[in-house]
Amino acid sequence: MWAHYGDNHKGVCLEFDATIAESTIRINPVVYNSESIPAIDKMDDYCPKILLRKDEEWGYENEWRIIARSSIPMMTEPVTHEFKKRSLTGIYFGCRVKSKDIDDIRARMMQFKSGDDSYQHVKFQQVKYQSGKIQFITLDGLI
Repeated sequence: MWAHYGDNHKGVCLEFDATIAESTIRINPVVYNSESIPAIDKMDDYCPKILLRKDEEWGYENEWRIIARSSIPMMTEPVTHEFKKRSLTGIYFGCRVKSKDIDDIRARMMQFKSGDDSYQHVKFQQVKYQSGKIQFITLDGLI
């Protein structure tokens, strides 16, 4: 998935505890099958069915998605969602993320470094290729 969705390993993946996050954001499992998509009469009815669907050959990904809807048609700006800090459990960095970018993200999270409203519990890992296999290397906590 990193090569397809993570800007060729230069992106990040956020890990959430769905039991906590579900109260503020809707996390949906992707359905994998090879059936053709039915004709669409009304986009609102079918949009989630299309966006949460992939061919069964991708089933090994076990992907979940957050569908964000903008109030501005054809919006090209990112959509943001608030979430409970305690629902974020991990941040995974692609193998080509620059060290400076990792440090910047961790430094921003330090703004919330104490009490219940912090990110102290978040684990940081980076993808590394070793001996032709993907491994996750644990990084130290907040800097």
